[in-house]
Amino acid sequence: WFRVSDNSVDPAAKRDVFIDKLTLGALSNTPENKDNKTPFELIGRSNKYAHFDFKGFSQPFIDKPIHHLKGFLKELSLRSVSTYTQEAMQIELKSGQFNTDIDVTLKGEQLEGDVVLLLQGLETGIADSDEAGALIDQGALPLNLALGMLKDSDGNVEFEVPLSGSTSDPQFGMSSIVALITQKAIWMAT
Repeated sequence: WFRVSDNSVDPAAKRDVFIDKLTLGALSNTPENKDNKTPFELIGRSNKYAHFDFKGFSQPFIDKPIHHLKGFLKELSLRSVSTYTQEAMQIELKSGQFNTDIDVTLKGEQLEGDVVLLLQGLETGIADSDEAGALIDQGALPLNLALGMLKDSDGNVEFEVPLSGSTSDPQFGMSSIVALITQKAIWMAT
């Protein structure tokens, strides 16, 4: 068990994390063993409902290191991460849960895989209404409006995000996921 506190945001974010199972296989950089896969497993929970289960392997000592991760994170409260989205995307997450299934492989700097995102009971608000109004005046679609257009009849948003590219590419990151959400919403609306 450990507690994570982030005082760099306002209000400060606090989270308790419980590690129920952590295993790491043999790890060796000797010439005869450096090609061996080192399996790992991490199972745990956080705060009241969030839980995770990740498995995979690593080959860190080969010429082009390979790391594979498969697993899930379920029932993470979106309200608890709202502090971060307000600054980054000008969205306040009022309620909902975040679930994800991950199956990715990193070979050297090349990332390949899929991430399935499910936002359940998502309720958003505009963090800065002046900025949102300026975006709409310019013809841009605010992210919270795009997310609202993607909701199904139960208020859920689900989509699969294929990941590929180089982790050293400056364009790699959250901005491409935000662009994908907005693009999908526009396609559905038209």
